[in-house]
Amino acid sequence: VKIHLEPLAVAANILQSSDARLDTTLLTWGNLYRIYSDPALDDVVHAQVLSSLSKRWLQMDQDVFISTVIMNPYVHGKGFAHGNPLLSPVGLYNITKRTCERMLRIHLGLEFHSAFFDYLMESNEFSSSLMGLTEWKQLCEQEQTNVNLVCLWEQLDTGISYGRNILINFAVRILSIVTNSASCEQTFSEFGIIHTKRRNRLSEEKVHKTTLVKMDLQRDQSSTGLLQTRKRRHFSDFESQS
Repeated sequence: VKIHLEPLAVAANILQSSDARLDTTLLTWGNLYRIYSDPALDDVVHAQVLSSLSKRWLQMDQDVFISTVIMNPYVHGKGFAHGNPLLSPVGLYNITKRTCERMLRIHLGLEFHSAFFDYLMESNEFSSSLMGLTEWKQLCEQEQTNVNLVCLWEQLDTGISYGRNILINFAVRILSIVTNSASCEQTFSEFGIIHTKRRNRLSEEKVHKTTLVKMDLQRDQSSTGLLQTRKRRHFSDFESQS
């Protein structure tokens, strides 16, 4: 039972987090597909889980999910299977171009083409050294947090909305998408803490402003190490083995 259910429990915990991005979701699904493709598993479980994942994937906006994985600078195009022409460098460019034009509602020119392949090949301003990928990872390991990919990309933003910077604007937007309502639920929970039975005369606007101030203070205290955080939950043997 543990072998069958533990990967699903780990995946559920990841996908319910308040910062579960589109790339996080797709990579988690891909890992589940890899795990349950093991022929050593029970045939019924093996077939049911793979069928469910395949059915769910066919219902999703695949271009958007694939584009988000591509724009994760720690993954690029390395997370896709070889041998599929649709997932070749040119195929990944076409997927990203379609998604970007649909999201930003613009027609992309040759500068986007040049910027994309420089990024995919990790050259010029998109090299790992110039993007500071190692430093970002080391800093977050010290703080025991995940790398904020939106902030990472914003460091490259030149402040214009044309040319090579379109790729950066696209990355910031698509990596800002969260696949669940956890952050909204946290905000509404804060509303409930502030607007209690004893303080039920507070207007909606004042509750909203108070919540924003409180959450902003929490972020500042967290970044400076003043906020005491809960110990990380240990929910799987996978963590102890990694």
